[in-house]
Formats: sequence, C-alpha cells, structure tokens
Amino acid sequence: MDEKAGAQISKKAFIQSAVIILLLMIVAGVLTRVLPTGSYERTLVDGRSVINPDSFQTTTGVHYPIWRWFTAPVEVLADRMPW
Repeated sequence: MDEKAGAQISKKAFIQSAVIILLLMIVAGVLTRVLPTGSYERTLVDGRSVINPDSFQTTTGVHYPIWRWFTAPVEVLADRMPW
C-alpha cells in the first residue's frame, strides 16, 4: 500500500487553476485602468448610511504599474500578517 496522506491534485488541475487565477488578476488589472475612479455622496437615512446614486464624482486615481497587478495578493497578505 502506497497511499499518500492529504488531498491529491493532478498536475493538469494545478496548472489550470493557476492559469485561471492569473487570468482573473489580469482582468481585474485591466478593469482598474478602464473603469472611472470616483466616489458617491453618502447620507444618513433612518440611522443607516445610504449612497445617493446621482452623486457620482470622478476622482484622479493612482495607476499602478502592471507588475503590481501580480504582486498585489502577496502585498495584501503580507500587510495582514501580525508580525
């Protein structure tokens, strides 16, 4: 008996998963360049913060270099670590 402990995943499934994640990161990066950056005005209604849909104002956004699209997950995870 040559059984391995833990979950087993084939090499093909791993590569497909990595490609899907990479494509999602590229799509997200492109959308940050294409969609306008902005904010909405918020008002208090019955003790809740509600967005006014007619109050969208475009703002100047930061355009990060493309290589940061790929390092962003690592940067976010490293920022959340309690060390």
